[in-house]
Amino acid sequence: MRTSHVAAFFALGVCVFGTSPTLGRDFETWLKAGNDPSVLASIESAILNGTDRISMRMVGHILMIKTSPLHNSQKGIRFLLRSADLGDADAQFSIGHYYDSGEYLTKNPLLAEKYYRLSAAQNKIESMYNLAALLVDKKEPQYNSEIMKLLISSALIGSVRSMTTLGIFYFRGVIAPADYVEYYRWLNLASKRGDAEAQGIRNAIAGRMTPSQIAEAQKRSSETKISDPAK
Repeated sequence: MRTSHVAAFFALGVCVFGTSPTLGRDFETWLKAGNDPSVLASIESAILNGTDRISMRMVGHILMIKTSPLHNSQKGIRFLLRSADLGDADAQFSIGHYYDSGEYLTKNPLLAEKYYRLSAAQNKIESMYNLAALLVDKKEPQYNSEIMKLLISSALIGSVRSMTTLGIFYFRGVIAPADYVEYYRWLNLASKRGDAEAQGIRNAIAGRMTPSQIAEAQKRSSETKISDPAK
């Protein structure tokens, strides 16, 4: 039951384990352990007291799945925290999210920011975006340059959400000065990647722009190099 249940998630392509290309070595042992509580407890203790942060994160994520017969959020948080503190970017994002949302952990913006920053430093695009959103909520102008840096950096490694947000900020003149050319540039990039909302906003405002502004925006858009999303 244990192995087939987890295999089903892989088969469906559900992203509950983060984006690491390999399974942790201890995680595979855990999957094959069966349902003997004493055996599982021994393996889980070894994982928590070891250094295999990928296995810690994988076990933690499975334990957090509400529909799983293995669901145990309290235990899952322990695994994720241990993995995060050992430097796993996906686990750091998860812990940051739980502190940010107040789900499973007591809401704590300072700890959310801490873990988002650790993960963002490893180019985890979700953490980069969520950290920017957290800083926007502070409503303090001294964070504006950092917010823009986070959004631009994550957009350049594939975050369509960041592209759309940049376009909206440049249109509204919040966080960054109003700039129709930059507004069009980022919404154009997002719309080319399938964001229908970005396309609609871009087209709705394009009528206010001059032909030379649109030409310049399209030029900047074509010259912007977007890499694959960070892993």
